[in-house]
Amino acid sequence: MNKEKKEQWIQAISWFEEICEEFDYELKPLIDYMYQIKENQFWDKYYPSFSHDSLGICKAKDFNDRLYTPMIYITYDSESDFFTIHYQEGQGNELSKETVEKEINDEITKRIQNWLEK
Repeated sequence: MNKEKKEQWIQAISWFEEICEEFDYELKPLIDYMYQIKENQFWDKYYPSFSHDSLGICKAKDFNDRLYTPMIYITYDSESDFFTIHYQEGQGNELSKETVEKEINDEITKRIQNWLEK
């Protein structure tokens, strides 16, 4: 496993756990998904980025490179118990999004991976 990427994924999980405690956010399903995609080698292939309640996933490490690289953002709404997946051509350039109730299954994870591999 790529050590640098693994460390960034662990840092992202720590970030979400910390804001859950500090601001009483309920993001456990998002954290669980981050562990789930570790099994699909996401941690080896992609870099995470994060902001408040959003998880970004992209092949590019640096912000400037993410502007031109396909990426996704995943947000979780605890009140409605659903995820929103934002498909972006580059960071900030959203082309589509989908709402997923309760959990992100293997079929959706495969769609995410196909998007990131464009």
